[in-house]
Amino acid sequence: KRLNQRFQIEMDELTNTFRQHTRETDQKQLDTLIALATKLIEFASRKSLSEWHRNELRDWTEELVMQRIALMAPETAKRLHQKYEESIAHVVGLSVEEFQKQIREIFEDDKDDQDDIFEYDEFSAEPSDHHDETYDETYNSDIFGDSVPSTQVMDSAWVKTLFRRTAQTLHPDREPDNEKRHHKQKQLSELLTARKENDLLTMIKIFSETFNGREIQLAEKEMAAICEMLEDQLNDLEFEQHAYALSNPERHLAYELLYHSNKKKRQEAIELWKQNLEQETKQNKELVKSLKNLAILKDVLQERRSQHHEFVDWLFDDIPF
Repeated sequence: KRLNQRFQIEMDELTNTFRQHTRETDQKQLDTLIALATKLIEFASRKSLSEWHRNELRDWTEELVMQRIALMAPETAKRLHQKYEESIAHVVGLSVEEFQKQIREIFEDDKDDQDDIFEYDEFSAEPSDHHDETYDETYNSDIFGDSVPSTQVMDSAWVKTLFRRTAQTLHPDREPDNEKRHHKQKQLSELLTARKENDLLTMIKIFSETFNGREIQLAEKEMAAICEMLEDQLNDLEFEQHAYALSNPERHLAYELLYHSNKKKRQEAIELWKQNLEQETKQNKELVKSLKNLAILKDVLQERRSQHHEFVDWLFDDIPF
C-alpha cells in the first residue's frame, strides 16, 4: 500500500511534467502547427484520396487542431475546424450547412456513440478536466473489471472473536493513565480501519501487541483461507497500480514514456523525451516545406500509419487483460 501511495505521487509529478513541457513546446511552435494543419486541411478536399488516407489525414488534423492548437489559440482552432468541414463537404458534394445537418442527424440516431470530427465541447485555452473521474471509472472497469472479491475469512468466528477481544481491551475508558489511554485510542482506531479494509495482518499484529505477543492457533484450513485472501489483496493492489497509471490518456502516456522505479533512470527518460520533442519540432517545420503534392502526402501518411500501429502495440503490450 505504501508503494502504491508513492507510485501515485510519482505519477502525478510525471504527468504534470509531461503536460507542462508538451504545452510549452507546442506554444513555441504554434505557428508551425497552424501552418501544418492548414496544409492538411487543403489536402482533405482532394477527392482522389483513398478511405484509409482520408482517415489518417482526419486523425492527424484532429490531433493538431483539437489536442494542441485549441489549447493555445481557440479562435484559430475554431476557424481551422470550419475550414475542415468545408473541405469534407466539398468532397461529398454538399454545402457546409447540409453536411452539418447530416452530422447532427447521425448523432441524434446514436447518442451513445458520438464521435464528432473534432470531439470537444468548445474551444478553450485551458484544458478541461471534467471528464477525468468518469473516464477513470469507465476505463478501469473495462480493462480490469470489478475488484477481486475477498473470501469469507473476515466473517469467520475466530476473526470476530479476535476483533471483539482486542477492541474490548483497547477501550480507552478502561485506562486511567492519560498517556496509555492516548496510545490505546490510536491502536483502536487502527484496528477499526483494519477491519473496514479487511486488513487481517494488521488486526493480528494489534492483537499480539495488546496481549503481550500471544500467538494465535489456527487450523490448516483457516491458514489456507487467510493465505488465499492475502493473495487476492496483493492482486488488488497490483491492479490498483496499473489502473491508476492507465486512468486517463495523458497519465498513460507519461507512464509509458517516462516512468521508471529508479529515480535516476526516470530522469534520463525525461531528458530523452524532451530531446524527441525538439526533434519533432524540427520535423514539423520540414513537413510544412516538403508537403507540396499528394504523392508526398501519401508517403507521409503511410509512414505515420505504420508508426501509429507500432506505437499502439507497444503502448498496450503490458496491460494484463
